[in-house]
Amino acid sequence: MSSEDNKALLRRFYDEVINKKNLAAIDEFVDPHVIDHALPPGMPGGIEGMKQVNALCFDAFPDTHFRVEDTIAEGEVVVARLTINATQQGAFMGLPPTGKHVTVTGITVVCRNSLRIFYHKISCISVVKKQERRISGSI
Repeated sequence: MSSEDNKALLRRFYDEVINKKNLAAIDEFVDPHVIDHALPPGMPGGIEGMKQVNALCFDAFPDTHFRVEDTIAEGEVVVARLTINATQQGAFMGLPPTGKHVTVTGITVVCRNSLRIFYHKISCISVVKKQERRISGSI
C-alpha cells in the first residue's frame, strides 16, 4: 500500500469504527495482536481491549465524533491530528453524566501490518484530564 492508501485506511477506521459506532468493524481494520498504547490501565491488551475501551466511551459519549484534521504518512506509519467532539451522557471514569460537551485535540500514530493496523497510540491525556475537571465542575 502507498502512503496515500495508509492515510485513507486511517480515515476509514475512524469513520467506520468511531463515527458510525461499528465495533464489529474493528476486526476488519485492526490486527488481532495490536499494540494499543491508548488503553487505560486494567484493560486487556490487543483487539479485545480496543473493543472494550471504545464500548465504554460510546456508552459515556454516544455522540462521539472524530475528525481527522491532518495526516502525514511515510511507508506504513501514519500520524494524524484529530479533533474529538462529544457530550458526556453516561458515567465516565467515575464521573456521573453531566450533559456537558467536550472538544479534545490529539495526535495519533498508527502502523500498518499487511492490511491492518498493528500499532496505535493517541496522545491527548493532558487535554482529557483538563476536560475531566471541566466536566466535574472543578475548574
